[in-house]
Amino acid sequence: MTKQDSLGDVTEKNIPILKEVDEKITAVRHRNNKDIWIITHKFNSNQFYAYLLSEAGFIDEPVISAIGITHTGDNGNTIGYMRVEFIINK
Repeated sequence: MTKQDSLGDVTEKNIPILKEVDEKITAVRHRNNKDIWIITHKFNSNQFYAYLLSEAGFIDEPVISAIGITHTGDNGNTIGYMRVEFIINK
């Protein structure tokens, strides 16, 4: 973090986090308001993969959630964007 006036530096880039994915990917702030979850969708499945990015770096052990419809290349579900909504139970 000493480079670029304490902003840090990119040490690695353009490394795929998961093979065979849709083009959909998003990032959301962790509940701790410090770390970031990177979320993508596996191609030809109903699985979402969430990876944690923290001060320690990228955690290569995803949280996998099998929900929703299967995304395949034939039905247009593989293109577009992904949006995350939070539901807070009180």
